[in-house]
Amino acid sequence: MKILLLSDINSAHTVKWTNELVNNSIDIAVFSLSAPNENALSEINTKKIFIPSYLKNKTAKQSIFAKLAYLKALPDLLNAIEEFNPDIVHAHYASSYGLLGRNCKFKPFVISAWGSDVLDFPKKSFFHKNILKKNLQSATVVTATSKIMVEKIREIASIEAIHIPFGIDLSQFFQKKVQSIFKSEDNFSEQNKNIVFGCVKSLETIYGQSFLIKAFAQLASEFSELSLKLLLVGDGSLMNKYKLSVNELGINNKVVFAGKAPYSEICNYHNMIDVFVNYSLNESFGVSVLEASACEKPVIASNIGGLPEVVNDGITGMLVPPANVELLFQTMKDLLLNKQKAINMGKQGRQWVKQNFDFEKNVNSMIEIYNQIL
Repeated sequence: MKILLLSDINSAHTVKWTNELVNNSIDIAVFSLSAPNENALSEINTKKIFIPSYLKNKTAKQSIFAKLAYLKALPDLLNAIEEFNPDIVHAHYASSYGLLGRNCKFKPFVISAWGSDVLDFPKKSFFHKNILKKNLQSATVVTATSKIMVEKIREIASIEAIHIPFGIDLSQFFQKKVQSIFKSEDNFSEQNKNIVFGCVKSLETIYGQSFLIKAFAQLASEFSELSLKLLLVGDGSLMNKYKLSVNELGINNKVVFAGKAPYSEICNYHNMIDVFVNYSLNESFGVSVLEASACEKPVIASNIGGLPEVVNDGITGMLVPPANVELLFQTMKDLLLNKQKAINMGKQGRQWVKQNFDFEKNVNSMIEIYNQIL
């Protein structure tokens, strides 16, 4: 079986899906609208990568005109299809790559919706919504990472999408001892040791780190006798603003900005964290939450979007209304003062992921769809 993926080569999700499909003896090629960076090239298990030459090292702006400009890559895609001769073309992302896939007119054609392509893109204008609708309706099969997205696709395009989550590779994400960025291998359950709250997300407004920083500052002030730390893993446009905020709050010595980490290092960072906080203002699914749970970390998340699907409230973590520093502080305080509760949530979290979000099962579901199509 030969599958041509239309997807961003630099996305960890693209790398993960490609590698697992290759491991299942499927011949995979990737058509990407951006050139692969060093991390992608070192981690992906296929050399069959097609890239439009005029789009190398460029990122298209998310406008209606940028989406239409993607069609300039159509001749390159048609050449890639002729050269690779796939059995199925599979677009990962329903707006940009979905538009490109729709216009190449190859059948069978699969679209996998990831999140903002379905939840945010159609809100921009009638034209955006119409483009997405036509993309989805052109597909032989549509899949979606969360149940809330399945409902949204039904609303937009009057079709039934198949729910296939972005699962977690349990052989890659598990609890282990690592050399901490705080120069300690201390465990949350030990007394008088570092207790680390943390987040692995891009530093952008939508992911709510500003609320986390303020709540942590309040926690550190109330429990000044404890060695509390905050680990923020990720890069983004608000890095300098958040560093300034940390400085103004007087918690420089307690907060570490680790920057963007390669996917191969994400598990290690999760294992430096004792309580994982994903306090987004909007989120379609929440892969990083499941990664944390797979590493047996209790989770605090906002109760919006797809996050309630990945957190079993009160069992694997705690759901909190978004954009409320005081509520977030109280929830962090609860887990700080009830360590055994936090530890139990972490252990339940791994079982939750194993039962509901095992990536191997998700891949098998996708392969079953491929087989049924063919």
